[in-house]
Amino acid sequence: MKAVVEGLRMSAETSEASKNMLVAALPNVIGLATTERHTCQDAVMKMIEDVLAGVEAKLSAASGEEVAKVQVFEAKRKTLEATLGEASTVLNTATETTDAKSGAFAEAQSHAKDLCCTLSEKQKMQKAGDQEFDRVTKKKHDIDSGIGEHFVAIEAGVAEDLKSHFKALQPLLAELPLEDSLKGALQSSCTKGQADRGGFDAMVLMQLGVQLKECANKVAAELEELTPAAAERAKEVEAAQAAANAATTAEQCAAEELTSAKEAQASAKEAVRVAKEAQSLYEPEYKEATSVRDEKAMELDNFKVHTMGCYGILKGGTPQANTGGA
Repeated sequence: MKAVVEGLRMSAETSEASKNMLVAALPNVIGLATTERHTCQDAVMKMIEDVLAGVEAKLSAASGEEVAKVQVFEAKRKTLEATLGEASTVLNTATETTDAKSGAFAEAQSHAKDLCCTLSEKQKMQKAGDQEFDRVTKKKHDIDSGIGEHFVAIEAGVAEDLKSHFKALQPLLAELPLEDSLKGALQSSCTKGQADRGGFDAMVLMQLGVQLKECANKVAAELEELTPAAAERAKEVEAAQAAANAATTAEQCAAEELTSAKEAQASAKEAVRVAKEAQSLYEPEYKEATSVRDEKAMELDNFKVHTMGCYGILKGGTPQANTGGA
């Protein structure tokens, strides 16, 4: 009977006077079989049943409201979990991409270094191999220039500065295998104008021209022999340079891609941090909501089991109901 009294007291819609009246009347109606009750006693039982039903309905409504609230909380919780899951997936992908880009950059860097070393070796080989080629090339240039600019002018004998042409030709003359008699006559014959030259001067100039032509042909043949190897070295250096440039460009691209991947990874990490923080901040609210829901559900269950269970016994007129403390 105590549980029924407590149940009646829980009614907020019933006035205190009415609740006191029902509590006072309760001992007079419990334990009586329905066939033994008077009409007024049945009316009291009906009033008690209506009050308890109202309390149960209110408890049920309150429990339902909390269940609905928790459903909203659970939906938001699932959204937060989904957001965290998506952010974690993005982070995993970004981490894998960063690892791949890091490996690609290391490989590109190593490849570029190797090709730059190859280029350096090719350039050293070219420099060493081209020393003789460059020397002969310069020598041919000097001979061609000496003949074309200075000997031609001397041979024509009409220029006013024949002495300067002869002086410019002297370094080249020093390399020619001239006889001593010819050497001694060179300055005199080469610096005379055409009108002042005799047969000996003509012979000297002719011999000089022959010697210069032989020297030019010899140097040209020597240069021709050296040219294929020099061209091959130049070709190898050009190819090595192109390969090194391409590798360096690839390395720069790999570095840029790695930087972009790291930025994406950092952004993904921040998204995960924000998602975890949001979930962490929301969890106390969710726990509070579920706690209130469980309390309301337990309160309703207790009312049904104890209060309404006890009332069911009293309503049936079971004699032991009056002795129980339920």
